[in-house]
Amino acid sequence: MMNWARFQRNICRCSGERHMTVTFDSDESMSAGQLLRKSRLEKGVDLDEVARVTRITKGYLLALEDDALEKLPSEAYARGFLRIYANYLGLPAEKVSTLYQHNTCEITQEELVPLTPRVRLPRASNIPSKPWLWSLAAVCLAVLAGSFLFTDKEPGATRENQSRQLSQPKEYVVTAPLENLLNSESTTVSPSQNLPLQSEITANDPSLTDQGIVLRMRALEDGYLKLTIDDAITQQYDLKAGDLIEWKADKVFSLDLDNAGGVEAELNGKILKPFGAKGSPAHIILSAGYDGEKTKR
Repeated sequence: MMNWARFQRNICRCSGERHMTVTFDSDESMSAGQLLRKSRLEKGVDLDEVARVTRITKGYLLALEDDALEKLPSEAYARGFLRIYANYLGLPAEKVSTLYQHNTCEITQEELVPLTPRVRLPRASNIPSKPWLWSLAAVCLAVLAGSFLFTDKEPGATRENQSRQLSQPKEYVVTAPLENLLNSESTTVSPSQNLPLQSEITANDPSLTDQGIVLRMRALEDGYLKLTIDDAITQQYDLKAGDLIEWKADKVFSLDLDNAGGVEAELNGKILKPFGAKGSPAHIILSAGYDGEKTKR
């Protein structure tokens, strides 16, 4: 069974000797896949019928029942398929999800790293003192005192130069975004100039749209999001209803949602069409020319 660290961070705290047991009106503890298979067999339904009704391929259904989650496309799809399969069998989707999360949290004794014993250093009192150390300390203090007196008697020209430098206005360096540092040059701007706000720059300078895209998203319902920016940076979120998040990219966003209808999005100020139905997973690629027809499920 595959253990995913990102699920462990959000849903559980596990140790080598402490585990949570989840049961469903039975003394026998089982995995999410075992529970799904047992419920299907009790109803007398074969996998072909389940695949026809739920629109989930037979291979993915077998992966769910065998707890072979590494055969599924992504974590978002795994959550969505579990929810759809549980609802079809009449099982509580939340309980099945909790059991699945518990199974991904188990840590074997071999994975535990033994603690390295601390080494105690000898105390300072055990180190024998030497008289010549006091003499060396006295010489150092004398040198410091002499250097202080020497610098204090310097003419006031240096202080005047320093005051002139402080009175001159500083210059600020405005650089391009981090992603473009290697291909762009710095520009020097005087503080006396009035710099426009970011919103004013975007509205008044259409050329900036060629330098990147901005995605804003509001969560209408709870859900899970995996976001990749420019095929380089990947971030994961447990969305809560009411969350409002904004991202910036040079070219493209890649999104994996387990609740496609639970969010609304805006790309470069343009409101996008819904990514899918509520409760269904979706994979979306967003670029500057996105027209709402490139959604992949």
